[in-house]
Amino acid sequence: ILGQNRAIFQESVEECLTQVWGDEDRLLVMTPPSDCDQLHDSRSLLYRSMVSVLEILDSLFDVVIVDVACARGILRKTLYRVADQLIFMTGNDPASVYASLSRITGGFASMSPSSKLWILQNAPLKQGLPLKLLVSELERATKIDISCFIEEPIPLCKSGALWPGSGGTMLSRGERGVYK
Repeated sequence: ILGQNRAIFQESVEECLTQVWGDEDRLLVMTPPSDCDQLHDSRSLLYRSMVSVLEILDSLFDVVIVDVACARGILRKTLYRVADQLIFMTGNDPASVYASLSRITGGFASMSPSSKLWILQNAPLKQGLPLKLLVSELERATKIDISCFIEEPIPLCKSGALWPGSGGTMLSRGERGVYK
């Protein structure tokens, strides 16, 4: 679709969706576009096509989750601007705090005033920063209200971390804390 081989209509977008699990028809995934510099240029047709696809997905589903980890420039800012909610993952490794801070402040500056911001701690390390210290440092540096921090982190789970390509999922392979 993004390569302009097909017109962007609801039917053509729906054909690009694949069920994640065979027994769950409400959880679908769309293969991400290949890394292409044109996708990050707001004047390109590819960029406008991507926005059109997202508009169609938004009209079809109650929730659309977009992983913006590899997005950059104007594409990332556009995704932040159109999102109803932004969830930033951060770690408690002191070496990762600056990168998290940079991503959060960039997202906060670009997001719509009506959007909700969430910050979630991913797999805290035992030797990393305690949650209270991490939250206070991010709050102090970003000037973001502490209420956007989700207190329950995603637990560190070695068996759950093996799920990509394993035939299972993080949910099916993970421990009870991951499921919760």
